[in-house]
Amino acid sequence: MLKYLSNITNKFIQIKQGVENNSDLWKHAPENSAFIESTMNEIDEKEKEIESLKQTLSKKYAEARLLSEQKKIILRRIEKRAIGIHADEPEKLNEYGINNK
Repeated sequence: MLKYLSNITNKFIQIKQGVENNSDLWKHAPENSAFIESTMNEIDEKEKEIESLKQTLSKKYAEARLLSEQKKIILRRIEKRAIGIHADEPEKLNEYGINNK
């Protein structure tokens, strides 16, 4: 859990315990135990949403790394073809951004 969400959740847990321990004094207040619980549930749902997004992002990073590796093969092949095409005039490789030393 994110630290700032964890900190606020822990504080709500403590407050809820106090409200429940003194429920007779809180029975007419709008911030009753159920209200505090629903507030904590909102925080929990946001944390779940963030965790899901983290997992999705991690998956997308892995997909991007794989795509990059696959496309490097194509790039190397094209570079080699350019080197072959311009074998007699290697200075032309600069137009491709290839330093053939």
